[in-house]
Amino acid sequence: MANMDYKDVVARTAGSASRFSVSDNIRRHGYAHAFMAVHSMLISMGINPECQTLDEEAIHRLEDAFTTAERCDLLGPGGVPHWNFLGLWMLNHLLAPVHYLESGYFRGSSLLAALGNEQLRRVNGFDPNPGNLALTDFPPRLSVKLDTRDFSEVAPSKIHGDGALVYFDDHINTAQRILEAHAKGYRRIVFDDSCGLTGMSQRHWPAMPTLYFIVHAEELRQGDYVEWPSPIGRSRDGLGGESQLRVTFDAELIDLCRQANAAIASCTKLPDLSDYVLWRSASAYPDLSQHLVVLKGS
Repeated sequence: MANMDYKDVVARTAGSASRFSVSDNIRRHGYAHAFMAVHSMLISMGINPECQTLDEEAIHRLEDAFTTAERCDLLGPGGVPHWNFLGLWMLNHLLAPVHYLESGYFRGSSLLAALGNEQLRRVNGFDPNPGNLALTDFPPRLSVKLDTRDFSEVAPSKIHGDGALVYFDDHINTAQRILEAHAKGYRRIVFDDSCGLTGMSQRHWPAMPTLYFIVHAEELRQGDYVEWPSPIGRSRDGLGGESQLRVTFDAELIDLCRQANAAIASCTKLPDLSDYVLWRSASAYPDLSQHLVVLKGS
């Protein structure tokens, strides 16, 4: 086999235009793999998805959603990255909830991902700053209520059960949100900004205690702490100085983590779908993925 150098494979042009594109076949087989990754995740949790296929009509809806997201500038910094948008769209398509609730909808990127689910009939959104919302068109089949009050105050209770999906992207105490959702009768919850140590330390307002600490509540000891500098770009503390952030686990906070953990039946991380979507920039989000490679014996 002839040796092929990098320059033999990658064609370079002198044009000044910056274009990001991929052929229809590569884009669509990426969607198919993303669908199977989220489907497998749900099966591993004992959830039988309501939708079992990604047909041509669904692909058209997904592509329309990406077009709308680009037109409204919903993806990237300030919204969700393309691969997370793809994952949320697939999750809503597979679970097909009739009721979707979101705390911290901001510009509306994850709201848009939820709209790809044709079974959806009711949307409740909660955000103290509704003026940021760039998504203004909702399908006429939906009952949509957007509220400036908190989820804990006005989210409806004891309706739809497994037919509801709650998405928290509000940087608020994850243990508190678990207990609130549990008390209201919700079973399926998605958290953003509720990370382990690396992801937590990349945020100025992580949802502390994050899910990582909740599921490891029995390993925490009084006086345990995490300290980190506020990330670049968000380092001002509002008082003219630089922020150094610290969380210390006292008895009360550890007990709160234990209470939240006791309400959890199972949890997992959504699959990383960054292999399946071409993004316009790789600079704003660190790549935290890890890979295991097993070689055959020689």
